[in-house]
Formats: sequence, C-alpha cells, structure tokens
Amino acid sequence: MAGVALTCLSGCNKNPPLPNTKAETTKPPEPIEAASPTASQIAEEVKVLARHGKLDESRRKALSGLKQFGEDDPYYQWLFTLYQDPGPAEAWEAFLTRPFPKYVLNTKAQVKNLFWRAAEHPQHAEADLKEALRVAKFVGDGASIAQAQFRLAHLKVKLEPKRFEEAGLLLEPAVQYYRAHPDSPLFPLALVNLGFSRMRLDRHDESIALSREAEKFLKAKPDQLAIANNENNLGWSLLQLGNTMEAFQHFTKAAELYKKLAMPDKLVNIFRNQAAYFIAVAQYPKAEEMLKQAAAAAQTDDDKAVVLVDQAELDVLVDHTAEATPLLEQARVLSRFKDAIRSQDDAHIVFIESLIAGKSNRHAAANAGYQKVLASKRAGHSMELEVMINRAASLSRDNPAEAETQYRTAAALLESMRASLKEDESKLSFFATSRRLFDHYVHFLVNQNRPEEALKVADDSRARLLSDYRKDAGFQ
Repeated sequence: MAGVALTCLSGCNKNPPLPNTKAETTKPPEPIEAASPTASQIAEEVKVLARHGKLDESRRKALSGLKQFGEDDPYYQWLFTLYQDPGPAEAWEAFLTRPFPKYVLNTKAQVKNLFWRAAEHPQHAEADLKEALRVAKFVGDGASIAQAQFRLAHLKVKLEPKRFEEAGLLLEPAVQYYRAHPDSPLFPLALVNLGFSRMRLDRHDESIALSREAEKFLKAKPDQLAIANNENNLGWSLLQLGNTMEAFQHFTKAAELYKKLAMPDKLVNIFRNQAAYFIAVAQYPKAEEMLKQAAAAAQTDDDKAVVLVDQAELDVLVDHTAEATPLLEQARVLSRFKDAIRSQDDAHIVFIESLIAGKSNRHAAANAGYQKVLASKRAGHSMELEVMINRAASLSRDNPAEAETQYRTAAALLESMRASLKEDESKLSFFATSRRLFDHYVHFLVNQNRPEEALKVADDSRARLLSDYRKDAGFQ
C-alpha cells in the first residue's frame, strides 16, 4: 500500500522565519531523504498503469523495478520481465497466462505470483489456486498452504452451485494451522468462513462453536465486516436450533454494522434473516415490514428475486396465496430460473409453488414439485424437512401408505440432524422445534384409526425431549 503523505494541517509557517541578527554558529541539519519505494509498491504501480492501458509508462516503471530488484528476487524478476512485453492493450490477457520461467517453478515465488494471478484473472482462479496449493505443499511452506486453502475455499462458496462441503474440507486444516499461529490476520476470517460453510450445510452446532471462537479474535483485531458476518452467521444458526431470542440479538448487531458500512447487499440478507425470526415467533406484520426493507435495499436481480420468494412464502403462510403467485413469477424472471434446480434459491421457488398448488387442491402438482425439490439435493436439511412434512400431508388423503413412508423418512432425517449436534443445549432447543413433524405424524395416525401407535409416537417424542432436558440440567 502506498504511503500517506504528511500534510500541514495547523501551526505551520506559511513564510520562512526572519533571519537571525547574529551570525549562525550551528551547522544546518542534513536534508531527510524520502524512503525509496519497495518492490511491491513499484509492482502495484506497474499493474495499475497496465490495467488502465498506459503500457509505455507501465513498461518504463517495470524496467526500473527490474534493475533494482530483479537480481535479488526471482518473483520480481519474473513479474517485472512480464511487463516488458510490448504490444497493444489486449496483451494484458497474455500477461496473465504466460507460463512461469524455470527459475520460478516449485518455489515460494511461484506460490506468491499464483496468488496474484488468481486475483487478477478470475476465470482461471480455481486452477491457479489449486496449483498454488500444490506448490506450497511441495515447498513445505505452512503459511502458504493455509493461505491457499483459505483463498480456494473462499472461491468455492462464490461459485454456482456453491460448494460448501469442499470449502469446509479446505478450511479445516487451514484453521488448525492458524490455531497454532494465532497471530495471522487470516485466522479469524478462516473461522468465520468455516462457520459460514458449516451453517450452509445445516451443521449449526459446529457453526455456533466456530462463530463464538471467532468472536474472541475479532475483538482483539476488529474487522467490522468480519464481525458483522460472524454475528449474522451466529444468529442464523441459533435461529435454526430454536434459540430465537439470542438469534435476534445477533441479527440486530449485524444490521447496525452493515448500515454503518453502507453495504446494501448485506442489508438485504440481514433484513431477510430478521423477517425469518419474526415468522418463527408468529409476528407476521413485523416480518412483512422487514421484507419491505429488504426489497428496498435490493439492487441486483438475484437479490430482488430471493426477497420476492420470501414475500411469497409469507403470503402463503397467512393464506394470501393469490398474491403469492405473481411474486413467484417475477422471481423466476429475475433469477433466470427455468426448470432444472441448480441452487437452494431455485429449490425455494419450487417449494413455495408446491405449497400454493397444495392449498389450491392441486395435490398431484404439489407432490411432483415436492419430489423435484427432494431429488435435486439442493435444498438444505431444514427445507428438506419442511418439504417432507408437506408432501406427507398432501399424500395422506389418497396414498396413506406412501404418506407414512414419507413421515418415517422425515423422522429419520430429523434424528440424523439431532445426532450431529454435540451440545446438549443445542439438542434441547432443536428438538423443541421438531414438534411440527410429530404433531403432523400423530394427527395422521389418529385419522388412520391407529390411536395406540399415535400415542407411542407422542410418548417417544416427549421421552426424547425429557432426556435432553435431564442432560442439559446435568443428569445422566
């Protein structure tokens, strides 16, 4: 980063001092020489000039850098040589894809310039970062290995479809390295990102633990955006496990920070999360108000689309299904969604369309939509559970055997989600949110004239809840 020039803010003499009437008896001070620019500062100037099409100036600056630093550092020898390439502005792409010379290969210098090239050349970023990770492992440079894992994981959650599982596998060893080297500025960011990946995989117990660990390090070296993201992640995982009040506190903190940072895309997400909280506590007018704020903050078509789907879901929840359908049609256009479900957002659209079909007694269409969401494997566990409950309810009239199979599958998913939780407190709050499934299942069995089985399901669910209460209280 370029240095900041000192400026004369106050108390500076605008005119030179009056000369002494007596002869000067002291030697005037030696002039202070300005610090010479570093290799990285020259390199940054070279790149900026080239990026703006000022190739002659870029080449001259690169030649100067090559003379000063080329003999001492193979990375800068390669970099400054790269910018000596004559040619038109279109040659910028060739600059970025030129093969590395032999003296740079399999060295820390290659890792360094692969990081740079990945940042400057997004369409080849994944390949460059994978190569950086390979070379870093070959060299045995732990810091570069962790940084490559961090950067590659960050990239994977930006791709479509987003690859949270792969991101987590990369971030796990990076976090382990940073725990042994906690002074690294990437440590809290790695924790936040790993927590986010766990959250998106519905591994909320792990996400909460990582977010709380990140809090400690973010306090020591505050990064307002990282803190806001961490608060948001923590709030969402707490909400999914039924801890609504604490979740809302974290959402509120995140919203305050995003507003200060003037980040509309982040505000869209936090307003949606706050709306989800109000839905969870059955305060629907407040949920509607938060979604209006999200819609006002939305600037991209994708953001506008996800807010429209949320608004449609709320309309279905309060039995305004006629108003929900046009919202979903607009969302399809804005998100460019056709038929194939490629993301969780696509799955959400089909899920809400299926709910509307069910409420309109178009049960075949509803069941087809539910099945499509489940088959896509793009919905998270929480959405899958809701899809299974609604599908079972829809099947219960005409196909009770299939409905019961669906209820049992949903119960198995619920139990696997609970089994993944490590903290008894999380199990307790999560199991309290599972009552919806058991209420539906018990109601189904009663309607099938199977009261004894209904009573057993109800007793089993209460026994599980009681067991969690006892563990949370310290009993075994």
